[in-house]
Amino acid sequence: MYLRYLTVFILFLSTLIHASDVDKESRMRGMIWGALVADAAALGAHWYYDQADLKERFPGGIYGFEQPAADHYHKTKSSGQFTMYGDALKLLLEVCVSESGYSPKDYGAAFIRTMTPGNYAGYIDHATRETFEIYQQHLKSDPDLPFDFQQGSDDNQMAGATSLMPIALLYLDDPAFYERVANFVRIRQNNSEAIAYCQIQAGILKGLLAGNSAEGAIAGALEEAPLSGMMHEAISARVRDAKRELGKEDFILSTFELGYSCPLRGSFPASLFSFMKLKSGTYEDAILSIVRAGGESAGRGMLVGAFLGAYHGEAYIPTAWKEKLSEYEAIASLVEQVMQARKRSQNGV
Repeated sequence: MYLRYLTVFILFLSTLIHASDVDKESRMRGMIWGALVADAAALGAHWYYDQADLKERFPGGIYGFEQPAADHYHKTKSSGQFTMYGDALKLLLEVCVSESGYSPKDYGAAFIRTMTPGNYAGYIDHATRETFEIYQQHLKSDPDLPFDFQQGSDDNQMAGATSLMPIALLYLDDPAFYERVANFVRIRQNNSEAIAYCQIQAGILKGLLAGNSAEGAIAGALEEAPLSGMMHEAISARVRDAKRELGKEDFILSTFELGYSCPLRGSFPASLFSFMKLKSGTYEDAILSIVRAGGESAGRGMLVGAFLGAYHGEAYIPTAWKEKLSEYEAIASLVEQVMQARKRSQNGV
C-alpha cells in the first residue's frame, strides 16, 4: 500500500515538474507543427510494409522528405508536400480560421469540395472515398434535405485521428470536449471504434497540453473519455500492450507486433509505444524511427509528432525541418491564426 501511494506521489510530482517547463501556447503550436512536419517527412516512404522493400527502395537509408517514386501511392506529390492526411489537417486549419469559423458542416462541406474524387489530385483513402459516396447518395435520394455531415464512412482507420489536433486546441476547455471530438470524427468516420480511439487520443493531447506527464495524460484520458465498457477495456488492453513493449530493444519488431497497418486498434498502440519510447530523444530521431519501421508511417508519425509537440513545445520541432515544407509560410500563418481563433472563442468573440 505504501509503495502504491509513493508511486502516485512520484507521478504527481513529475507532472508538476514537467508542467513548469513549457507554456501552454507553445505546446499548442508544437502539437500542430509536430503532426504536419511528420506527415511531410514520411511522404516518400509511406506505406512500404516490407523491410526488404524499404531497403531496396532507399539503399542509402531514410532521412526524411524523400521524393515519392513514380509508382508510389503519392506519386503526384513532391518532397515537402503532404499526404492526404496532412492536406486534410491543413484544410481544417483553414476552416477554423475562416470568417465563419469551424463547425462539422463547415468542415464537411469544405472537405467534400477539396478532398474527394474529382477534386483532389492526391491519393484518396478509404474513409474519404466512402464518405463521398454516402454524400453523393444523399444528393440523389434526398436532394432537398440538408446534409449534416455526421454520416461518414464505416471506417476504423486513421483519417480522423490524423487531423483532430485543431479540435483539441479549440475546445480544450469546453465541457463538451469529448462530444466535440466525436462530432468531428463522424464527418468522415461514423464508426464507434474510430470515435473511441480518437477520444482517447484527444484526451491524451488534452493532458499533455495541460503539462501532464505522458503517464498522467494517458491515465487521465482513460478515466475521462466517455467510452462504453467494452471499448474502455479494449483500449486499456492495447495501452497495456504498448507499455509492455517499452522494455524491448527491437523498435521495428515492437511496432510490427503492436500494429503498423492502418486500423486504429494497432496503429494507435504502436503510436503510443513510439511516443513513450522516444520522447526523451530528438524529434528527428523519433520521426525517422517511425518512418524506417514502415507501414502506416505517415499516420503514426502524425500522432507521435502531435504528442511530442504537445509534450515538449514548439521549440522541440526543428526549424530546419519546418522550412522543408513546401507551404511553410502559409502553414506558419495558419498556426498563428488558429491561435488567435482560440483566443477569440475564449473571449466570446
